[in-house]
Amino acid sequence: MKKKQYKRFLRNVVLSLVVLFAVYVVRFSLQFGPYCPTEYWVRNLFILKTHQADKIKGQKIVIMAGSNGLYGFESPLIQKETGIKTVNMSLHAGLSLGFILDPKKMRLKKGDIVILPLEFESYSRTSVFNNVTNEAIISWDKDFYDNLSLGEKIEFISSCSPLRVATGLFQKFIRKSTRYKIDRAAIIKRAEYVWAKEEKAEEGKVQYRLINRFGDIMGNKGTKRKRLKRSGYTYGGMNSPKWKI
Repeated sequence: MKKKQYKRFLRNVVLSLVVLFAVYVVRFSLQFGPYCPTEYWVRNLFILKTHQADKIKGQKIVIMAGSNGLYGFESPLIQKETGIKTVNMSLHAGLSLGFILDPKKMRLKKGDIVILPLEFESYSRTSVFNNVTNEAIISWDKDFYDNLSLGEKIEFISSCSPLRVATGLFQKFIRKSTRYKIDRAAIIKRAEYVWAKEEKAEEGKVQYRLINRFGDIMGNKGTKRKRLKRSGYTYGGMNSPKWKI
């Protein structure tokens, strides 16, 4: 009798856990969309870069990395010297390799040449999922989640904080936030206008309007710096140097 009760109890516990997990998965799936604050400039850059890449019909050179690629290449020069259409698809170093090297994102075709000037941390990550990547998937790339295997989806769900899920549901259904929604066509239209006018980019800012038509960030300050001046300040009873430009 006790054995039967134990089996019934164990079965009920397992069933309860399965039901709770299923409910959590349903709630998890409801939070997808641009409802919480995150780095939406990455999404905006991705929209423009894929738009430009899709225009190239033949062979192309694709640059993919984080800031190494975003700031470190002059794609027009590469295209001029090689005679091959070039597009800089670089985004954010915090995004995992499994995310940025997704063939759909890179817009790769047979015969394309890929340049990967990856950041050091890209070589040491052991998982596709981290906070930056998870935010991107939840906020603006649900297609990536939909194409994951069942095991990968479970790993992804378990890597996200329940607090993030609760916040996403609150922003979407209680506050009904629309602040971060974007019109893809409007972004492309504005960028095309800027490129046509050859407007000068504002120094020191990262915005989707500040990339050229090849996908390179424009308006960065380059390598020249003013002479550094040293001044001292006291913090917590310890004298430390402070450098000013």
